[in-house]
Amino acid sequence: MDKVETLVNILAAIISIILSIVNYKFKVASKKSETEAENSKIEIQKIEEDVKQKLQKISKEKDLIHEYSSIEADLKEMKIKLEVLEKRDEDINILGITPVNILQEISRKILNIREYKHLPGLSGFDFQTFDEKLTESEGANYNQRIANVRYLKRIISTQISIIKEERALLR
Repeated sequence: MDKVETLVNILAAIISIILSIVNYKFKVASKKSETEAENSKIEIQKIEEDVKQKLQKISKEKDLIHEYSSIEADLKEMKIKLEVLEKRDEDINILGITPVNILQEISRKILNIREYKHLPGLSGFDFQTFDEKLTESEGANYNQRIANVRYLKRIISTQISIIKEERALLR
């Protein structure tokens, strides 16, 4: 009986050791899973942050493209109005407007564009010279007005090209 009891005790000890080893392996595997889960969580947070930053960048670029499009439309409209100013006063008056009215409309447009002067596409735009030539055109004779208008059209054409390039870089 003693031998059976000893054998049972040895067998119980062996089973206990085996169960302890299995338990230890489960604990190690559990720790490993927790570490992997934590690492995965950190990676997911990094990915989320990257996606948020990319979405913000895309949103800013979209807003810039919209602003540049708006500026380009205003500049084109100003250029068309300047082309009207190349006509003789009598021809302009037939349209039901005066050269001074056209110049005032252009002045309003340039004020709208000035709000965006912080944009890289407008950094080289000389608003002061533009305003001076515009103001000078109000009281100028026909020939001087034509010279000013052509100068202003060149400035606008150059600026339209720069804005198109800036917008293309954003796409």
